[in-house]
Amino acid sequence: MVELGWRPLSVTPVFSLGQDWIATLAPMEGAVSPVYPNGTTVRADLYPNDKSLEDGPFKVWEGVVDGDLVKFHVEHDQVDVVPNREYMRIMIVYPGTPVSDPFCWAKGRVVRDD
Repeated sequence: MVELGWRPLSVTPVFSLGQDWIATLAPMEGAVSPVYPNGTTVRADLYPNDKSLEDGPFKVWEGVVDGDLVKFHVEHDQVDVVPNREYMRIMIVYPGTPVSDPFCWAKGRVVRDD
């Protein structure tokens, strides 16, 4: 089968009580540098598991583009209030592309490891 289009990566964000959430996303093998041109923005959107995406995220955490890496560091007081099984989407915007809307790069359900 040939797939046309983009299938977001499947991820499992793991949160632990009292711990900051620190995540670094590296490019896939074979990616050509620079992976993220200047002006690229990345964020993690969190949605309640009983709401639709149209209602919008209840939390948005901005990532930092550092060369060919994307880094997230979220303080534990923000992480501790996120319930198990909430839905996370990692959204990215590349500058200079025809579409300025955020692009879903990865998605998955939060797992609490308290």
